[in-house]
Parts: sequence; C-alpha cells; structure tokens
Amino acid sequence: MFLLIVLAIATGTLWTRTDRMARRMQWLETRLDGLEWILHDRQEGGAKAAGETPSSSAPTPPTPASEPEPAPEPVPAPAPSDTTRKPVPSFVPAMRREEVVHSPPVDQPEPASQPEEPVETLVAADPASRRPRLDLEDLFGRLLPWTGGVALAVAGFFLVRWSIEQGLLGPGVRTALGFLFGLGLLGAAEIAYRQEHRIADPRVRQALAGAGLATLYASFYMAGSMYGLIEVTVAFLGLAGVTAAAIALSFRFGLPSAILGLVGGFAAPALVGSDEANLPLLALYLALVTGGLSFAGERQGRSWMGLAALVGGLGWGVLMLLSGVTGSADILAFGAYIVMLGAVIPAFTSGPEAPPVIRAVIAVLAALQMAVMVSIAGFDPMAWSLYLLLAAALAFFAWREPRMREASGFAAVLGLIMLGLWRGAETVPFLAVVAGLAVVFALVPLVHIWRRAERVADIAQIAIVPLALAAIACIRFAYDWSDAALALTMLGFAAIPAAASWRRWAPDDEPLGLVALLPLVPAAIGSVIAGWIMLPEWAAPIPPAIAAVGFVLLGWKREQAVLSAYGWCAIAVAGVAMGIDYRLASDETLRMAQPHPAQLAGQSLIRWAALLAGPLAMALRRVAMPSRQAGEVLAIIAFYGLVAQFLPGDMLAWFMAAAAVGIAMLPNRRIAASSTALVIAGAWALDPVAQWLVGAAGSLNGEAMMIAGTLGWHEIALHILPVVAASAALIVAVFRATEARIPLALVFGTFGVIALHIGYKQVFAIATPEQFVAYGLAERTLWQAILLGIALAAWRGVARMPELRLASGLLAGASLAHFFTYTLVMHNPMAVAQAVGPWPVFNLVAGAMGVALGAVALLRQLAQAHGQHPRRLCDVATMVLTVLLGIALLRQAFAGSILLEPPVGGTEDLLRSLLGIVLAIGFLGWGARTGSQSWRIGSLVLILLAVLKVFLLDAAGLEGLARIASFMALGFSLIGIGWFYKRLLSQPRQPGETPEAAA
Repeated sequence: MFLLIVLAIATGTLWTRTDRMARRMQWLETRLDGLEWILHDRQEGGAKAAGETPSSSAPTPPTPASEPEPAPEPVPAPAPSDTTRKPVPSFVPAMRREEVVHSPPVDQPEPASQPEEPVETLVAADPASRRPRLDLEDLFGRLLPWTGGVALAVAGFFLVRWSIEQGLLGPGVRTALGFLFGLGLLGAAEIAYRQEHRIADPRVRQALAGAGLATLYASFYMAGSMYGLIEVTVAFLGLAGVTAAAIALSFRFGLPSAILGLVGGFAAPALVGSDEANLPLLALYLALVTGGLSFAGERQGRSWMGLAALVGGLGWGVLMLLSGVTGSADILAFGAYIVMLGAVIPAFTSGPEAPPVIRAVIAVLAALQMAVMVSIAGFDPMAWSLYLLLAAALAFFAWREPRMREASGFAAVLGLIMLGLWRGAETVPFLAVVAGLAVVFALVPLVHIWRRAERVADIAQIAIVPLALAAIACIRFAYDWSDAALALTMLGFAAIPAAASWRRWAPDDEPLGLVALLPLVPAAIGSVIAGWIMLPEWAAPIPPAIAAVGFVLLGWKREQAVLSAYGWCAIAVAGVAMGIDYRLASDETLRMAQPHPAQLAGQSLIRWAALLAGPLAMALRRVAMPSRQAGEVLAIIAFYGLVAQFLPGDMLAWFMAAAAVGIAMLPNRRIAASSTALVIAGAWALDPVAQWLVGAAGSLNGEAMMIAGTLGWHEIALHILPVVAASAALIVAVFRATEARIPLALVFGTFGVIALHIGYKQVFAIATPEQFVAYGLAERTLWQAILLGIALAAWRGVARMPELRLASGLLAGASLAHFFTYTLVMHNPMAVAQAVGPWPVFNLVAGAMGVALGAVALLRQLAQAHGQHPRRLCDVATMVLTVLLGIALLRQAFAGSILLEPPVGGTEDLLRSLLGIVLAIGFLGWGARTGSQSWRIGSLVLILLAVLKVFLLDAAGLEGLARIASFMALGFSLIGIGWFYKRLLSQPRQPGETPEAAA
C-alpha cells in the first residue's frame, strides 16, 4: 500500500514538472512563430509600399465624369461596432491576439486622413507574463485533479482494507473488486475523454486513467504475490499486460499513463519476484517494455522517456549480471537483450531531443555489460558471437550517424582487452573471434576512410586494432605456428593501415593529413616485427633500417616534419637493435675504439651497412632541413663503424682524416659530415693527449715529465698527426677565407704543439733522475727556443695572414710561460741541481735567459698597438731577466756546471754589488738613448737595491780592502748617476716635447 502511494505521488510530481516544461516550451514556440509571422507581414507591407511610391508621387490625371468612382482603400472603422473580425493565423498565441479592423464596405467614402493601409498588430506581451508566476490558485487548480486521482486510488485500497478487516470479503472477491474498480476507472477516463467538450479539462481523464492503471497493478500484485490466487508467471504476464496497456493508453490519455508504464513496467519483475528466475523470459519482457516506452516517447515527442527506458533497461542488465548468467539460453537471451538496448532501440527511436552523445553513452554501457557477460560466461563462443553482433550493430548504425563511431571505438578497445584475457582458447574459435573483430573494428573503419567519410575514431581504430589483433594472435600461437606463419599474420594485419594511408596519400605539393600519417606507424611497426620474427638476432637492425629508408623516401620531396620524425624513430630503433646480439655488438665496439688487425666480419658489415642506410638517406635528401645535417652526422658515425669492421685499427684515424678533407672538398660542402669525420679522427688522439696531460700536470707539482717511455713516434704518427694534417689541409684548401679557419687553427695548434712536444721528448729520452739533472735544462731551453722560433716564423707571416698575429703571441707566451714555470720556478739551477755547462758565459744559463729575453722582445713588438702599459711591462721583464742573467753567469764563473756548490764567497758577493751598479748604469744609458722612462726608473730601483746591499750586507760581511772598494765604487757611481740626471733634466725642451724626446 505504501509503495503504491509513493508511486502515485512520484507520478504526480513528475507529471507536474513535465507538464510545466511542456507548456513553457509550447508558449516559447508559439511566441517565436508569432514574431516570425509579424516580421514576414511587415516585410511584405514594406515591399508593397515601395512598389506604390513612384505612382503616388506622379501627377494624377483628371477623372472623367462618366467613369464610375473607384472603390476606396480599406481603412479601419472609427468604432469597433462598425468593424468586422479577421482571425489572426493560428500560430499566433491566443492570449496575444487582438481584434483587427478590415476595410469598410465599398460604398463608404475613403477618408482623406487615412493614407496607410492598416495591418494586423500583435500586442506586446507584458514582461511579467514572460516568466512563470507562482500563483496559488493556478498551482492548486492544476494539482487538484491529480490529488483527486490519487484519492480515488487510495480510497479503493482503503475500501479493500476495510472489507478485509470486517471479514466481509474474501481474497478472491477483494481481488476481483480491485480489477473491477481499476477497469471502472479506465472506463470513466474514456468517458471523460469522449465528453471533453463538456469537461474541458484533460487532467480529469488523465487522473482517472492513472488511478485505474495503478489499481490494476496493485490487483495483479495481490493476486500473485500476496494471496497466491494465480501463478507467478500469470501475475507477471498480467503486470506486463497492464504495462502494455499503459503504453498504449499514453497515446490517448497522455503523460501519466506513460509514466506509470515506465515505473510499473520496470518494477513489475521485482513485484513478482520468484526463487526460480526465468532470465530469457525476463530479458524478453524488459526488451519489449523498453522498446515500447521508447517507441511511445518517440511518437509523442518525449525523447526523454525513451532515454529513461533505456537507462532502466541497462539497470536491469546489471542486476541480471549480478544474479548470474549461466547456460546457453541465458547467454543468448542476455546478449540479444543488450544488443537491442545498446544499438537497435536507440537507432530506431532517436528523437530530436536525444543527442548522439547520449546514445553513444548508452552504447558504451551496453558494450561494458556485454564484455562482463563474455567474461562471466568463460569466453564462450556464443557469448563472443553476441558481442560481435553488438559490435556489428553499432558499426551499422554508426554508418548512418557518424557521431556514434566513438562508441564503436570503445567497443573495439573492450574487445581487444577481452581477447587478450582469453586464456586456453582453442584455435578455431579464437581465430573466428579475431576475424570478426578485424572485420568490424578494422575493415569497417577502412571503408569509411576509403570513401572519405572518416572520423578521428576511425583513424584511431585503424592505427590500434589491426596491430593489436596481430600481436595478440602471434603471442597466442607463438609456440604453435611457424615463424613464417607468424610473420605473414603480422604483415597481413599491417597491410590494413598501410592501405588506409595509401588511399589518402596526397601529392608532393600538398600537406599530408592525420589520416595519411598516423596509419603509417602501425604499418611500419607490424612490418618491423614481421622482420624480427623471420631474421636471426644479429640481423635485428635490418627491419627498422628498411623502415627508416622507407620513411625518408616517402618524404623525399616534402618538408613534412612528421615523416622526418618517423624516420628518426626508426633509426633509433635500429641503433637499439644493434645491441640485441650483445657479444657481437661488444666486439664491434672494441674494433671502433682500439687498435686491431684487419679482418672481414661479414655479419658486422651487414649490420653496420643497414644502420648506415637510414642516416645516409636523410643526408642525401633534397629538402634542406635540420634533419639533413643530423643525418650527415649519424651517417659518418655509422660509416666509421662500417669501415672499422675491416680496416686495421692503426689506419682508422688517417682514414677518417682523409674522409674529412675529401667530404669538405665536395661541391656542396657537407660541413656537418666533414666536422664529424674530423672529430672521429681527433678522438684517436685523445688517449695519447690524456697521457701527455697527466705528465704535464705532474710536472706542475715539481715532478720531472719523463714520458719518452710511454709516448713515442707510433702515437704521434698514427693517432695525433692525422687530425693535425687534416686541420691544416682544411685550412689551406677549403676554409681559408671563412670563419671556420679559426677553430680549425686552434685544433691544429693544440694538437700540433702536443705532437711536437712528444716528438721532442724522444730527442733527449730522459728516463731517470740522473738524466734529468744532466739534460733537463738543455731539454727545456731547446724546447723554449723551438716555440720561440715558430712564433717568429708566424710573426713574419702576419702581413699575409693577419690571424697569425694571435698564433705568434700565443707561441711566444707559451715559451715564456714554460721558462718561468719550469726554469725559473720549478727547476731553477740556482736552487735545484741542473747542469748548465762548464764554460763561462757560453752556457745553458745564457741560452735559457736569452730565449726568454727574445720571447719578451717579440711580445713587446706584438703589443705596439695596445698602448704603453704592455710595453712597460715587457721592459720591466727584460730588466729583471737581465739582472738574473748577470747573477747566474757570475755564479757559474765561481761554481761551474752545478751552481749549488761551493757556497757564495766574499769576492763573489762583492762582485754582485758591483754587477748591480754596472747594470744600473747600463739601464740608465739605455733609457737615455731610447728615451724610455721605464729603463731610467729601473736604473734608479737597481741602484737603490745596490745601496741597500752595500750599507746593510756588505758593510757587515766584508772587511779590509773589500769593504773599502765596495763603498768607493758605490760613491763614484752615485756621483756619476746624479751628474748624468742633472744634465738630462736641465736640457731645454721644445714646446710640446716630452722628456723622452728631449733625451
């Protein structure tokens, strides 16, 4: 009883809201039609007025008296009583119509003051009337009939209840009276329908019909479930009959019957619940109810009712799945039911208010339920057949409504997932399912693409489904089929996206669309996998390399970045595939990086030739794109790997150096390729250069750089000299007039100096500490002289090649830095045992200092254009080196070849003071002669140091005549220098003349 009351209240509420929405929509449609009618009428009136204007402006000829007077123009009568009525078109709202005036009879004269023809007018609606009003009278007026209908139904129930309590009626009589009361209410509804002209309120018959249907539902429920007067099946059929009657009566009595049919139809199976559910019968009943409600909603313009019915049907589908779908009959019934709900019913009951998106969602839900059913049924072939039937139905109806194809794509994904989860499948059923999925989800989209009617969902299916089906099939039969059969399967499925891409391929002057580009990916992947299945492991790079060449050829004349990206992906896959055969790959890598004898490795040659094909095709493209330069780089690397498999390791550096020069001399100058070859040639020099750098770093810590035993002529000739020769050849023959000569010159200079130093180390071949003491200073001095000689040679060529100025300065600076670091600081003969030679003056001290002074002089010459400060710095360095030279030569005269023994004596110390005074006088004279203030200041500094030495050191350390001689020499020197400065500063100068010029 409570359930029936709730259903009645829900029915009334739903109907009220729906009726309000329907009336609101009808009012808006009527309002729009009226406005369109007025606009059309005004346009016709304006056109008529425009056509009559010229004639009205022309002079009117006099009318003869004999002619009858023309009929006057129709004008509105002055009073409503004199007018006639003309109905406004029916599509104008009745509440907006107004009585309009027609022309008076012909015999009435035409007033002169009415020049315009009147038209029917439409009164503007009050703004307040455009929105719904909350009127209690209107609200209760609309609800009272429904309340009355509910009251009648409740009265019937209470009457039956009262009779039961009083014991007046038995169960059979009660049920019979319920049926009679329900039928009577339906009869009363029919009478109200036939007497509509008297009742004038459709809600009366709707309330009576709703109460009658509710009573019949309750009567069948009591007869079957409460009293057991009839079988459950009979009660169920009775409820089904009431539902059918409700659907049929909805065409006559309107919305309430439809809502009762919707609610009661889906509630009936629950009301007559049984322990032994008959799923086929239930599925048939629910399909009929859903179809009937959808059909009724379509015919009555209530598409929402059909959608609600579909949702209810799918809800029952979930309940049926939860209750269990077992047996062939259940599977067949449930599958047919889902096919009807997911595809057939929505397709035939698609009203204007049912957008394809909603139908697609319904199809997706149906596909989900069907997939769950397939899984529950243990992937039974019949279940698969029903799933394919649903897929075929979706594909068929999506042909008419393209926006339904997304649902078909979702079903395709579900099908692939279910196929992948199918374990232990027999061969024939599995292949049948694969074939069915391929036809529905691959060939049908291919047809859409073929006829140029595709959507994104079709392109996605072409790209995913064939490759996925092939992969699942090959995995399933990996141990049952031969490699040839598996490869053919993969190629067969790859042909589907390839055909789609071929069909939509555009000419070279037109851009390619997604429908042509995307299917290339699965086609290439399938072809590569087929190749991997057939070929051994060592040949794994060949299939992706072929795919890379294919992509390059497809985009040979196109500036299509996508095709280039495809090609690079294939090249990357080929590179990764090189490592599948790990042992072979490691041997090939060692041949590329280490010296080895010449050999002919056939498999390696084939692998590297395949890897070379893709980048080489990229490098040879006609279209100038960044990918072409990248192709040149990778092509040279792959080419190097190829030649490393048969050339001896000692020849690789020279071969790549020659390749760098040869490629650069080609007409189109493949700069990227030439640079890559030069880098590979230079890579062979990295090992000896690294060893040289380790020795050089140790020498900065005071260790002797004894590398003659580890680096020799072999490393120079085969590893370092190739990059030096190639750099020189490129500078001279190719890049002389371009900016590229600068980095090449740096490469040439760096590697050339290192090679020269390693070769120079072979001359003295110092390998022991004793040899370092005997020949270390000589080795360093000669090396510094060589650097200075090269710097002088470069300086002489500055006029022809201005960039040699930088090279000359760098070499001179390197010579001076080497002297300062090693001869003056690290291994100074005055502090470290170093043989300088037995001869006074003509020894290694003079040679080393002389080379350093020459380097300073060259740097001073190169710094002429950079102002006074660099020149003054060079003058200071020259004076310091000269003083050190004098001290070292004086020490050699007393000590011999090794300057450490014996210690400095008094005579030598006195001569040092005298040497300082003599050098100060010499600096002063040179400064006066050249007009250099730097030298004169240096003279003063040196004489000051001599004074300090005499007064502080010599006076305390010397005795007798030595002390007297020291002071006498200092005194005469100071007097002479003072006199010279006085004469120098007292000389007259011309206006604007500097002191240096005056001197």
